[in-house]
Amino acid sequence: MGDPQIAMVPPRSALARFKSQVAQMEVKRDRHLPLWRDVQDFVVPYAADVNQRGYVLEDAASAILDDTILFCRTTLASGLYWGLTNPARLWSQWMLSDAALMELAAVKEFLHVTNSRRMTILAQSNFYRAMAWVYGEWPAFGTAAILIEEDEADVVRYVPWGIGSYSIAQDSRGDVNAVSRRFPMTLRQIVERFASEQTARGTQVLMDRLPERLRQAVKSGTMWEHDYWIRQLICPNDWYRADSDSPSEYAYASVFWEESASETDANEGLLAREGYREWPMMVFRWETVAGDPWGTDSPGILTLPSNKSSQQMESDKLFGIEKLVKPPIVGPSDMGALNMLPAGRNAIAGLTRPGMVAPLHTVEPVGITVIRESQGELREQMMAQWFTRLMLSFTANQDQARQKTAREVEEVSQEKYLVLARVVEAAGRTLKAGSEREFAIMERRGLLPAIPQELEGQNLDIEFTSMFASAQRALGLNELRSFGGYVVEIANASGNPANLDKLDMDQLFDEIGLRGSLPPRVIRSDADVAKIRRTRAEAQAQERQVAMAEQESQTAKNLAQAPVDDGNALGRVLNAQQGTPL
Repeated sequence: MGDPQIAMVPPRSALARFKSQVAQMEVKRDRHLPLWRDVQDFVVPYAADVNQRGYVLEDAASAILDDTILFCRTTLASGLYWGLTNPARLWSQWMLSDAALMELAAVKEFLHVTNSRRMTILAQSNFYRAMAWVYGEWPAFGTAAILIEEDEADVVRYVPWGIGSYSIAQDSRGDVNAVSRRFPMTLRQIVERFASEQTARGTQVLMDRLPERLRQAVKSGTMWEHDYWIRQLICPNDWYRADSDSPSEYAYASVFWEESASETDANEGLLAREGYREWPMMVFRWETVAGDPWGTDSPGILTLPSNKSSQQMESDKLFGIEKLVKPPIVGPSDMGALNMLPAGRNAIAGLTRPGMVAPLHTVEPVGITVIRESQGELREQMMAQWFTRLMLSFTANQDQARQKTAREVEEVSQEKYLVLARVVEAAGRTLKAGSEREFAIMERRGLLPAIPQELEGQNLDIEFTSMFASAQRALGLNELRSFGGYVVEIANASGNPANLDKLDMDQLFDEIGLRGSLPPRVIRSDADVAKIRRTRAEAQAQERQVAMAEQESQTAKNLAQAPVDDGNALGRVLNAQQGTPL
């Protein structure tokens, strides 16, 4: 949040209660730490630090000899990025559930401008970099979290939280409604963030906002780059007031404190109490079980046994190959300890020929073949659980399109997308929460166009139009296409156009456009269509009148030019009008 106002917690016991809440949240988190450490060692060696103690990069991948799991993870991450939040297309948009309102031109224009501005804001922020990180962390650990901050420069800023650094809690509906984190900040950053004020004389340090330990560090002037551990808790605010402009009374409280501060300190380590008007977090969870807020059954967790076995097999295979190429040997000398390592030398007495050097034992290549075959089965299992073949097949479909019709390729792809239905649904729920925060920030910044009168009191819904979401929704689109084609085919075969009366073609086009996520300007509203048809009918009627007038004029002209005598029809008609016998 840009330049937040700071309010201290009135009762001293409030901070103790917040600390107790965090401790209870961490009890549930700590049960997952051993599992996450395994995932970090075997799946995400460079992208996580579960223990929050730092690690040496050259040791990060020490457990990974078979890099299949790294390929699986990066492939799925790229596929999710491309299929869920592709920056090259409109992957979500605000809509209305009221179909009649969606037909209005003013409503369409408002939604079109609003959605376009949101996509521009996301592109200018760090949203897509943050989502690339999510798609690497979420399938590995089962949970990934991002804080959405209001930013002065970029409107919104997304702050990823590394697994192990935060805790979460959920409400009675199973939605995450409280988070806490532990993160390092240098003294300079703490002062800049929580205890500085711009004055005419420059930046002034507000010492009364710092715990005693940090005050002494500031006075010494030698600890500016030293790291201190900071705690933050975001949770529903017991002091919430809907009509208040004070951050400490917003819907969600945000409390910061320095964790090593003494309880006897005047502020107990409290740095600030701020707030958020709406829920500021996106917490992605793969699967959840009752009573546990953390995500589980993710590909990284489910493939741990296969992954560990494959790593061991890779080690055994490399060891066997090395012994095959450089077998341990024996030579004449006194008996010594056996060295079974590749190229190991063993001194053995009593050889039949003095000076003879020979292999200690024979390594059979068939053993390496057996390991390679077993390892191949494990790799296939891991690729299946990481959707690797599925992700790669999407690109392959583009090559197959030359041999197949577009409809065949589309139908095959849609069947594949169904496998990802749960993933798309889970991501959609979380991204929806983020979109509500983004909309509120845009409204506060005055970035929304003028709201039409027809939208007053209406709620906007988020609709996902990503590649994956559109493909799943397109299953219903194919049914509409098939039905429409079937009706037309029957009408043509029977030679009875009245059969088409059963099909509302206008509504069919609307439904196809809706399921196909077409831009709202592409399809005209019912009112516009009626106006066009009315204008066309009037123009056609006018053309018929002009044609009839021209025909009557031509007839009259022909009659006027015809000779008038008793020998032709015109003469007889005129004579009859004048009373002359025919």
